[in-house]
Amino acid sequence: MKSRKPGRRAKPGDVVAIPLTKTRAALGRIYRDGAIAILSDLVSADVETVDPASVRGDQGLFVVGFLDSRVRSGEWRIVGHAPFTKSEDSWPPPRFVTDVVDGRRRIYHRGVLRAAKAEELTRALEEADMYGPETLVRLIRSRLKARKLTGGDKRRRPAVP
Repeated sequence: MKSRKPGRRAKPGDVVAIPLTKTRAALGRIYRDGAIAILSDLVSADVETVDPASVRGDQGLFVVGFLDSRVRSGEWRIVGHAPFTKSEDSWPPPRFVTDVVDGRRRIYHRGVLRAAKAEELTRALEEADMYGPETLVRLIRSRLKARKLTGGDKRRRPAVP
C-alpha cells in the first residue's frame, strides 16, 4: 500500500510510521477513540509499506490516546493497513483513570467511564492518557530504552488483534 497523501485522517487499522531518529521509526496501529498501539519492532525511517500480518501478531509496547496532527499533516506517514478481525477489536483495551475528586480508579473503555470492579484493579492496565506528538515520541523512546535495559516488558498483555 502506498503512503496516503497528507491531509487524510487515519482510520482504525491504519499503520503509521513515527520517526524516532533520522534512520529509525516506530510503528503505531490506529484504534478507535483517538488511540494508537505502539508496536514492538522498529523499522527503517524511510519505510514505504509494512506487511499487515506482521502487525496483527505484535503484542505492542503500549496503547495510548494521541493527537493525530502529525498524521494529518503527513509527517507521520500511513504505511499500511491491518484491518481488525472484528469491529469490537478496533476499540483500545480498557484503561484506568484516577478520579481527581475522590482518588478512585475508574475504567475507561469504548468511550465510557465506569467504576472499576475489584478484579480490574489488580490487572496491569495502562493509564488513559492523551499525548501530543513530541510527548508520544519521548514516551516511545523511554519505553524502548526500558525494554532494552530490562530484557523485555514483563507485563502480560494480550496480542494486538
